[in-house]
Amino acid sequence: MVNTKNKFAIEQSWRFIAILIAMLVFSLPFYSANAMATSVKVTSNHGEDGIEGYLDAEGDIWSLEVEIANDAETDVSPEQVLLNVAGSQIEFNSCSSTSLSTICEFQSVLSDGINEGTYSFEVIYYNLDVNPDDENITEIGEELASDTDSIIADGSEPSISFSSIYQEDGDLHLSFEVDDEPNSCVGLDQVEVVDAETGEVYETFTIGELEECSFDYGEDAGNAGIFTVDLEGEGARYFKIKATDLLGHEEITASKRFDTDFIAPSVDASSLLIADFGSYVSTYSQTSNVLINVTECTDLDTVTASSDFIEFGNKEAVCSLSAETECLHECTWTDLTVNPDGSSISATVTATDDAGNAESSSVSTSFTADSTGPDIVYFGTLSTFDGLSYVAAKQDATIHAFINDNGAGIDVDTVVANLVGVGGDSDDNPNECLIDSSGTADYVCYWDVDVDGSTSSTSTTEINIHDLEDNVGNDGDLISVPVVVDGVDPQVTGIEFYGFSAIGEKDYFQSNDDLLIELTVTESSGLTVYVDANELVMDAENEYQYGSFDDDGNYLASDLDGWVLFTETDCSRDEETTDWECEFRVDSIKSGPDGEVNFQVLVTDTAGNVADWSADDFDEPVNALATDLFDGEFEIELFGLDEETQPDFWEQGSISADQEFIDLDTVELTYTTMFFGVGLKNDVGAKAALIELDECVPSEENEDAPTLSRSLMYGGVFLEANNDPSLSLVLEFEPVNPNDIVDLTKLESDSFETIDFDYECNLHVYSVVGDTAMNFAESQTVTLTVPFGFSQNGAIDANVDALLFDAVDNVGFKIVSVGSAINKVTKWFQYASRVYSAIVGIINIFRITNAAMDIARKAKPYGDVYASAYCGAETGSEAALSRILDPLGTALEVISCNPSPKKVHKNAALAVYSNVQLQVLKYWKIAKGGYISEMLPDNVQFLNRDASSLYDNIIVSTIGLCIPGIAYNLDKYAQIECTYIKCLNEGVKEGITTVDVCSKTKSYMYCKHILGEVMQLFPIDVAQFVMEFIITLLKDPIGVIFSVAELACGAGFCAVPEGGKQKTWCSIVGWFFRITETIGNIYGVIVSYPSVQYNVCSEPAVKEVIDGVKEEAKAAKKNGGAKSVKSTDL
Repeated sequence: MVNTKNKFAIEQSWRFIAILIAMLVFSLPFYSANAMATSVKVTSNHGEDGIEGYLDAEGDIWSLEVEIANDAETDVSPEQVLLNVAGSQIEFNSCSSTSLSTICEFQSVLSDGINEGTYSFEVIYYNLDVNPDDENITEIGEELASDTDSIIADGSEPSISFSSIYQEDGDLHLSFEVDDEPNSCVGLDQVEVVDAETGEVYETFTIGELEECSFDYGEDAGNAGIFTVDLEGEGARYFKIKATDLLGHEEITASKRFDTDFIAPSVDASSLLIADFGSYVSTYSQTSNVLINVTECTDLDTVTASSDFIEFGNKEAVCSLSAETECLHECTWTDLTVNPDGSSISATVTATDDAGNAESSSVSTSFTADSTGPDIVYFGTLSTFDGLSYVAAKQDATIHAFINDNGAGIDVDTVVANLVGVGGDSDDNPNECLIDSSGTADYVCYWDVDVDGSTSSTSTTEINIHDLEDNVGNDGDLISVPVVVDGVDPQVTGIEFYGFSAIGEKDYFQSNDDLLIELTVTESSGLTVYVDANELVMDAENEYQYGSFDDDGNYLASDLDGWVLFTETDCSRDEETTDWECEFRVDSIKSGPDGEVNFQVLVTDTAGNVADWSADDFDEPVNALATDLFDGEFEIELFGLDEETQPDFWEQGSISADQEFIDLDTVELTYTTMFFGVGLKNDVGAKAALIELDECVPSEENEDAPTLSRSLMYGGVFLEANNDPSLSLVLEFEPVNPNDIVDLTKLESDSFETIDFDYECNLHVYSVVGDTAMNFAESQTVTLTVPFGFSQNGAIDANVDALLFDAVDNVGFKIVSVGSAINKVTKWFQYASRVYSAIVGIINIFRITNAAMDIARKAKPYGDVYASAYCGAETGSEAALSRILDPLGTALEVISCNPSPKKVHKNAALAVYSNVQLQVLKYWKIAKGGYISEMLPDNVQFLNRDASSLYDNIIVSTIGLCIPGIAYNLDKYAQIECTYIKCLNEGVKEGITTVDVCSKTKSYMYCKHILGEVMQLFPIDVAQFVMEFIITLLKDPIGVIFSVAELACGAGFCAVPEGGKQKTWCSIVGWFFRITETIGNIYGVIVSYPSVQYNVCSEPAVKEVIDGVKEEAKAAKKNGGAKSVKSTDL
């Protein structure tokens, strides 16, 4: 059911519509008349840039202006003008009347931007009607007029595409295109070419036309794509392209790299070279290579030339970069005809690089006129006999031509030979033509040929040089020579070996003999005999050398080094039988013994055919064993000599230096040194017992070598004979001006590195072979090579001051200093012991005299009276002295570490102390090898004359509780430390020695003088001690006589009744023995006990160092422990 209220509202609405329709129908004629006179026109439509029809889509202010023509005399208000765009209606902002029309304006700020595209819009002008319900309210009425238009929103920057950029014929070609968005393009404003590195704008192209949306540099720039800006230099460049449209949208490309070259090549006018002419020219036309140098740091395109003297034609030079000089091209025309006219040749050379840069330059070169042809000095083989050249059939051979030419010279193309007879060609150029270093001629050319011929006969053929001219076309004289093709091997019919010395020829071989070889050979030509001396002669590879030297002076060894060479000049010949009888001598073979000395004898004829040892009439070798007769290998036994005055066991071994060279920057400032490690070697089992340095001098080839101030050697004394001795040799040089050593102008050349000088040092080597020591030293020469050169950095000295501080300021040095003080006190006890021994000795003399009185009693008439009186006096004195001296003697013996094995001590403590020392002495003596003396009776005193002592080393002194011995060995340690300090302070600082040598010397002295013989006890060599025992006997023959007598008496030889002659004889022997012993004790008072005879620590320089370190240490302690830098802190 419809609501009554709603029904009424519906009825009212229909009534309103009916009235409205009626009014419209009624007013239609009036509206039509009015509309015909009203119009709307869009007069301005743009953004903030003022470009009609275009907005910046990224953000802009849209400005719209319309003109309304209205015949009615009513004003137009902004609310009557509406903008219908994108589905929205927006009122205009303002309207203003003119005499003819009304101008209405609309503005919209698009700060957030809008989408790109074309926007259509309509501007509608409406009538205003009065609201029927309220006359004060107006409403949009009917549309009076309208206009449509559109605006384009452009928000895109232009796009740029690079096609290429390159340089050609000196021009820079550039290709790129610029395009704007076609659907919303406002038009390009300008395009710029910019230097990416500096920002400089090279070119600017202004378009500035609406809706001009593309730009092609090649077509639109007006330059056919060629860059119009002049550039200089060469190298990489970086461009950017910048494009801007009319709305200010900008696009800049990434940096575009390209290589440019605007520098033309440079022709070196002084480098023209006619290669085959050298520095000479003749009047003949000649073919030659022509060379020119061109400097260009990029690639060359072409190098051409023209000349009145050289037929270049249209040939381009072939160029290659120099391996030594940067940017240098070495250009060559090959096989050009050169027509000399006078002494100068000129040409015009044009060089063009890949970039099209070109340069033409006039070049010329001058020559010396040469009108003389070459001259042949010799043509043939180097193997000749009786003036004829020889080659071996079926073997390789070399033909030589020695040629003089003091002008343009020759090469392989100017010499042609016919070598058909020796296996070559009829028109045979040499393998090589070289400057002749032998001095025979200016040049030597050689041909390698493979000889044909019969191996059972000998024939003669001819070879000749049929074409010879120098490098500028001058003809030389020709030559033809005979060559013997030898196919027959020599036949060895006998060989004998003998030793030869001062006593003459022998059937055996001893040390230093000459090896005499007697050889008989059947051969029609000459002979060459090689004897392999590498096992026969020491240093044979250095004594007999056949190698050569390279350009750097390095020796290039030959396979025949160490072989002795003999020829037919050492032979005589039977002309009827063609038999050679030869006698060869290999001087001074090595020292023996050696049971198997192997060597080879190689026999060849002039052509090089190797001898056949299998002849039917060949006799067995004499005095040698043929180990391989087919190859001529033999073996002899070499005997040694009991007494050799010239032993020859050793040869130079390894040589090493402690530095690469001596710096020439320092040779004028100080005494420079070089240390060498030198090894000697031998293959006969010899050992070196002692090596002494005689002198070092420059070798004969180095007479101008820097002068030695001195030469030193370390390590030549060996504790045991050494079969592989290593030495340290030091060469010290006097200060010298480096200009006296090397021409400093040579330093401008990169080839200079060092200059070497050889020094020969003569060593005296005392050798031991088996159990036999050589009485005479061997003289052995070692060669030391000393290089001198330059370095950028000098040597770094060792921190000597820090090492000196460490040497003094340490606990060990302080302890040994205390030991030295104790040693001074103990010397007085030792002296007292000696005095005591002397007194006891005097008493013993009285005892001997008392014994003599027993014999005197038998003398008549007063013998008994004198003897009794003397006996009474002596007995009383002895009794009194015994009460004083016995206790004192016991104490002195123990304190002085000289205990008596026979004395009975009343004091128990002294008895224990003495017994400890006796036992230590006993076992120490056994450890040193005193086996025999321990097995014989105690009264055989001579065996103890070299007895061991508690002073021998610090270990025995400590175990034996020997305080003086400990003090004495500590004092020795102090001297070693002070010697080390002296070595650092004087030797190292003055450049005489090194820190390493000082340290090693200290270690050796410590081992020798502190630990002493203890280091030699393991293992104990019984045989060695037996030998030392026998040597001791021989050193003291008087002691032997007395000891044998004492042994006889002690063994009962004199055990006969009182008054027997034998008893009397033994008593006399005893008296003399005791008298000599007493004299020894008295002499000992003067000599005293072992002590350090020279105190190095008291030397002023050493004492100054010690005192200085002590003061520094004290000062550091006062300063809270701060101290100088030690070597351990480095």
